[in-house]
Amino acid sequence: RKDLYAKNGTDLEDKIDDIISKAEKRVTHPSVLFLRAFSTGAKSKGDDNMTGAIIKDLKAENIASKYPSLLENLNIEQIILANPDFIFISIMGSDEEKAIGAVKKSVTENIALKDINAVKNNRVYVLDKEHFHYKPNNRWAESYEILYSYLYEDKK
Repeated sequence: RKDLYAKNGTDLEDKIDDIISKAEKRVTHPSVLFLRAFSTGAKSKGDDNMTGAIIKDLKAENIASKYPSLLENLNIEQIILANPDFIFISIMGSDEEKAIGAVKKSVTENIALKDINAVKNNRVYVLDKEHFHYKPNNRWAESYEILYSYLYEDKK
């Protein structure tokens, strides 16, 4: 059906393109540490997944893509050197509280990381599963809008 194709395809694509265009017009672009948290810890993720691709589309620099060593282990020294402006956390698994607790211990409560921009400026965000862990389907534009608002409008 042409009406549904327009509503769920081309209209959605147009909204996403508009958001990307706004990001491209920004003078500066922030850096991000994107983490996938689970009950026993967290791993950084690059651009090869859905949320990483959105971050890249919005012209933010994902430090895990710039420093591939972060993909294997959370290298605290490398995180300090990269000094990300934001940390985005996607929760994996059913025990979200335990996963968030594990990330807080390894990143946000780590005394060595207290002076990086993301922690110091309270720009550590837990991303909801519906938009950033599962495919958002007809809500793709919302996923872009949410990350754009964090990155460029500092919405909490």
